[in-house]
Amino acid sequence: PERPSVEQEVEQGLYFLTGSIWEAVPRLQIDLDQGLRAAGGEAESAPPVIRLRSWIGGDRDGNPRVTAGVSRWTLRRLRGAALEAHLRELDELEDELAVSERLVPVPEELRDCLRSDLEELSAEVDVAGETDAIGRLAAEPHRLAVRLLRLRLSALLRELRADGEIRADAFGSADYRRRLDLLDESLAPAGLAEAAREGQLGRVRLLA
Repeated sequence: PERPSVEQEVEQGLYFLTGSIWEAVPRLQIDLDQGLRAAGGEAESAPPVIRLRSWIGGDRDGNPRVTAGVSRWTLRRLRGAALEAHLRELDELEDELAVSERLVPVPEELRDCLRSDLEELSAEVDVAGETDAIGRLAAEPHRLAVRLLRLRLSALLRELRADGEIRADAFGSADYRRRLDLLDESLAPAGLAEAAREGQLGRVRLLA
C-alpha cells in the first residue's frame, strides 16, 4: 500500500545479495570449474560467469527520490555490507588454514608480504589487542596472513562508519586479491592446491 523508500529498496536488495546470492554464486563457479576439469579442461578455473551490479539508489530514470545524497548513502551502505561479508568469510578462512610452517614450506614472497603488512599495520592500525594473537600465529603464517587481512578490513569498516568515506590511498580490492593469490600460490607447492581451490580460500577468492 505504500511505496518503499530508496533506502528500504537498498536494504531489500542487500538481504538477497549478502544472503542467498552470496552463497550461490561461488558454489556455481566451483561446480563449473570442477565440471570443466572433469571434462579434460586445462585451465584451473573458468572466467567468472556471473557478475553482479545494482541500480538501486543510483538510477537516474526520473525518480525524484534518488538524489545525490541518496546515491552517496547507497554507496557507503553497499561498501560497508561488502566489508562485513568479507570479514565473515575471513573468520572461516582463518579457522581452516591451520597449517604449520614446520609441515608446509612458506615462500619468501609471502614472508616478505607479512613483514611489510605487520610494519604498516603497526603504524596505521591499533593492533595492541592483537599482539598475543599475532604472536601465537607466528608459526602459522597462512593464518597470520588472514588475521592481518581481517585487521585491515576492520580498520576500513571503522573508517567508513566514522567518516562516511575511505581514504583514496587506503588498502583496496587489488591489494586484497593479491594477498589471497599469494596464499593460494603458497599452498599449491605443498600439495594443497585442490584444498585451496575448492575450500574456503577458493570461495573467498571468487567472492573477491
